[in-house]
Amino acid sequence: MAQLLFNRFPNVGEQPVFWGNDRAEPANAYKIIRHEEAICKVEKILNDHPEFAAYDTDTALYNEGGRLRKTYRFNNIKVEIQRGDWISAEFHLYNSYDLTWPFVLLLGAYNESPAHVSYRIS
Repeated sequence: MAQLLFNRFPNVGEQPVFWGNDRAEPANAYKIIRHEEAICKVEKILNDHPEFAAYDTDTALYNEGGRLRKTYRFNNIKVEIQRGDWISAEFHLYNSYDLTWPFVLLLGAYNESPAHVSYRIS
């Protein structure tokens, strides 16, 4: 499965890759992190910790593969914020080859049962 996903990534060198007319100038210390490298490092860390080893993922590529967003949802890590209203932990990975997104890791939560929705009809 991982190899199938990796085959969808563009083959890039060490310099930023630009699509369209976006021509930002990289800083001197800029180094491309390949999507597959970022995913492998994150998943190795997660798999080295049994409490985080079970997760579902959602992967999206944008701009002809130049941008990656991958979400890891930990359905076994849940918190009840109110009676019957559960959230589960999420981890978000962002990366790009075209300087639009830095390599970013975010921790978040997913509301599994949005039971408190209100509507106002005028």
